[in-house]
Amino acid sequence: MTAISVVRYLKDRVRVSASGAHPERIIDICCQNNIAVWKIKRVENSINFSVARADFKRLRIPLRHSGIKLHIIKKRGIIFFTQNNKGKASAVLGAIVFAALLWFLSGRIWVINVIGNQSFSNGEIISLCEDFGVKTGIKRTEINSAYLKNRVLSKTDRLGFISFNVIGSLLEIEVDEINHPQAKNNSPCNLIATEDGVVKSIKIFNGTPAVKVGDGVKKGDLLVSGVRKTADGVENFVCADGEVMCTVEKTITESTPLSYTENRRDNRYISKNILHFFGVSLPLDFGLEKGRYETEIKEKRLTVNEVSLPISITENRFYKVEPTIVNLTTESAKQLLQDRAADRYIQSGKVINVKDDFYENNGVCVLKRTVTMEINAVKSQRISIVED
Repeated sequence: MTAISVVRYLKDRVRVSASGAHPERIIDICCQNNIAVWKIKRVENSINFSVARADFKRLRIPLRHSGIKLHIIKKRGIIFFTQNNKGKASAVLGAIVFAALLWFLSGRIWVINVIGNQSFSNGEIISLCEDFGVKTGIKRTEINSAYLKNRVLSKTDRLGFISFNVIGSLLEIEVDEINHPQAKNNSPCNLIATEDGVVKSIKIFNGTPAVKVGDGVKKGDLLVSGVRKTADGVENFVCADGEVMCTVEKTITESTPLSYTENRRDNRYISKNILHFFGVSLPLDFGLEKGRYETEIKEKRLTVNEVSLPISITENRFYKVEPTIVNLTTESAKQLLQDRAADRYIQSGKVINVKDDFYENNGVCVLKRTVTMEINAVKSQRISIVED
């Protein structure tokens, strides 16, 4: 195909049939008016030829008294195509936009899954990788598994292995955590009392008992010695180990005014949503809320076959907070203080008895709780050995 043919192909053109008395005269008329024609062919009593759309319009005046009639056989070109496909233009444009969007999205990571984690949460792993550029929307070609593996492992000692596997637009991060076993202390040590109390029972696994059942002990007293004598009378230093159950008493004091102001939130809330679509955040609600509010954030993510898609909505719930005067009766104040006191001690042993004493002072209700418990009241104390 020559350059002239290419130009003619790209131009808007028509295929015309000339008929009438001596239709071949159309060629002379075109030459006299500097109108280019091509693909001239005689068909029975007519002459067929191709001509540019603009030149075809110029032929109207020269042909008025020539006795030649022109009939359009075909129309070709962008203008004619657009006119004939007006209803399809939006579909064509949509197809082009869809193809461009598909090309753009297929080259990036939109979903990140974490597998193999136990103590680490998914968010912690993803946050750790984000420091090195790994996030939704990153190009697939920018995932350098070897580089990321070395950088992430150098930042934490809790991971023994990590890999980055790209599957389409999904990035799968596989990890293997390191469990650090607590090193057993074999250094010579004694067991001493953690609380004041009375010895209830003794179980010795290693060492020499320094107390017996029924003895009263104070915090810091020696309970099990790390010095052990052999049958030959030789003293050895060991790490004392055992269980010394003691009856102890703990005193807890709680108080509350019978009348006070408390900030309470309304059950009704104002919801504002944010759409996250392929790494782009679009607020669906606008405006700022005036006054005092408590905020709750909830995220709803679109999933298909248990695979999270990069489309989610974050809902921000704003609960209005108003100061409210609270007046307590004596009974309700006592119940409140008892609930608070129950959270003050950890029942590491058996609770034997609980005694509550209440009194009021200047509009304040006070609880003094005495808890009698049976606990393993021991802790290790290292033995310092000085050699002469």
